[in-house]
Amino acid sequence: MRLRSWVVLMSALLTAIPVMADNNAYGYPYRTGGNYAGPRWYGYYGNNNSFDSYVPQNADHTNITEIWATYSIDPDRSHQLSDARTAILDNLAVAKQYGERAMVDVGAIVLLPGYNSDSPCYGENPVAATDFQDLVQTLIDAGYLIPNHPESGTVSSFYVADEPDGNCLYDSLDASFNPVAPNPSLLNAISVIRQNADTTNFPLATIVTNHKYGNMPYGLGLFDWIGMDDYDTDVATYVNDFSLFERDAANNDAVGGTPQQFMLIPVVSSQVGSAGPFSKGAPYMQARFLADNSVIGIMPFKWQPPTKPDGTPNPDGMNDTSSWAPGYIALGKSIVFVANLPAETTVITDFLIPH
Repeated sequence: MRLRSWVVLMSALLTAIPVMADNNAYGYPYRTGGNYAGPRWYGYYGNNNSFDSYVPQNADHTNITEIWATYSIDPDRSHQLSDARTAILDNLAVAKQYGERAMVDVGAIVLLPGYNSDSPCYGENPVAATDFQDLVQTLIDAGYLIPNHPESGTVSSFYVADEPDGNCLYDSLDASFNPVAPNPSLLNAISVIRQNADTTNFPLATIVTNHKYGNMPYGLGLFDWIGMDDYDTDVATYVNDFSLFERDAANNDAVGGTPQQFMLIPVVSSQVGSAGPFSKGAPYMQARFLADNSVIGIMPFKWQPPTKPDGTPNPDGMNDTSSWAPGYIALGKSIVFVANLPAETTVITDFLIPH
């Protein structure tokens, strides 16, 4: 059940916080990746899986992929790091092979992630600078990351933490339970990336939830690219709520720096299903994308192969849980970065061209 009154209440709370977009009196690291000189994106959020077959299907209509790497179920920190690094390197190799860019999830590197459903919280990593530098040097040596040129390498941006508003990275509170500052663990993670000599201007991204982002109005301002997901709504309501989200983020920006940009994240999951309320939304999302220059990309929630390697159905994937799949295949053909055009050019063509 959607608690609309709660959303209105939180919106009022956020609006009451002073606007400080270009007057950062707190010493937070300014945003530096919002003026990224690259294409607007069409891609998939969270399409990492144990099969490498997702890229060929996406390759002809996708210009970015999100590499999900914070999923180790092992509480041993060394294993968390090695699992994340393996996932990042393996999937960057695939992305580079198909000419795609990558938003790389570094939540397991710059934070200490929870490792099961009973321990979902991110914690502060006291050696985040060392862990992140080790990863960055590996990515440079492998040719995936070009120092301070996010528009040039396979690595285009960093995904700092997934749903930080729901995973214990909500803002610090005063004695009256009002948000007063970004979460210290999140602030440390952001600062580590901003202060690294090779990644100062790389865009930093996150996706928050419609129900809980009011818990981190100050933390939202730390990110260059922010998206919002919602698991239980229809497309028209999502787009309306997304507009409120953009407004709240702008009204309560206590960080400043280059302008924030936004990602549309239409959630397609097993809770929604093939006949769910998102089933006819792809063209509507495209219209919203084209109408708003502050929206840097559309990231459909997830894609996985329709069958597992053993031939059994895969219950968690865009192809077999949503009739949006054909619409997004067509839609993706309309948002394409062409290498021989200026970097900021987006080519728009007929999105009804069949796959």
